[in-house]
Amino acid sequence: MSSGPATTTAQLFYFVAPADGARPYQHTNADPLTGQRPRNYSSAEHETGFQYFYAPSNHKSFENDEEIEREYYPESIELIKKLTGASRVQLFDHSESP
Repeated sequence: MSSGPATTTAQLFYFVAPADGARPYQHTNADPLTGQRPRNYSSAEHETGFQYFYAPSNHKSFENDEEIEREYYPESIELIKKLTGASRVQLFDHSESP
């Protein structure tokens, strides 16, 4: 068993803004002929690499948003900087979808 980080790759689709600079939109209802929802933007497929690391957190409860942002965010930011060499990390959401 290797002592280094586990790695893998995946194909991810990234948002591509409308070429004309218009605000992106996607219709709620699908076209009955194509089954697709009309939209004015596209997506581009990119191969992206991931590394898995084990790093236990000092924050344990994950029950209070303010605590998470005050305690877990700074801890996570420092870990990401350490692992990636990034000089700046911006966390943007920790909530789960219903």
